[in-house]
Amino acid sequence: MAVCLALQSIYKVMDNPEEMVKDVVCGMVMPKSRMKFSSEFLGKVYYFDTENDKHLFDAYPDYWVPEEEREKFRKGK
Repeated sequence: MAVCLALQSIYKVMDNPEEMVKDVVCGMVMPKSRMKFSSEFLGKVYYFDTENDKHLFDAYPDYWVPEEEREKFRKGK
């Protein structure tokens, strides 16, 4: 049954493609419209599925954003 539900979810996404985003704190990937929270850091918007993940990110964004992404921003790329 769980497999059937998972396949139904996959087919719904395939039939109605929507931008998928990743919550950098917990690793959850889902359609952007389902992410309830967001924060901006270094000119990029990050999305979160829980308020707790957003708070963790906001408290320590340098921890959650990889160094290479931070360097690209600092170099203007």
